[in-house]
Amino acid sequence: AGYFEASLGYLSLESKNLEMITKIKIYSSNITIEHSGYGLSEE
Repeated sequence: AGYFEASLGYLSLESKNLEMITKIKIYSSNITIEHSGYGLSEE
């Protein structure tokens, strides 16, 4: 039972990490898009 609970806790931690990684990836890609947009408007 202890192992099962520990694995469930690990899974929830993993999903939170994946969620954060996904948010960071989306955020950084949005910054890249904005920067390329500014670059185009400057030229």
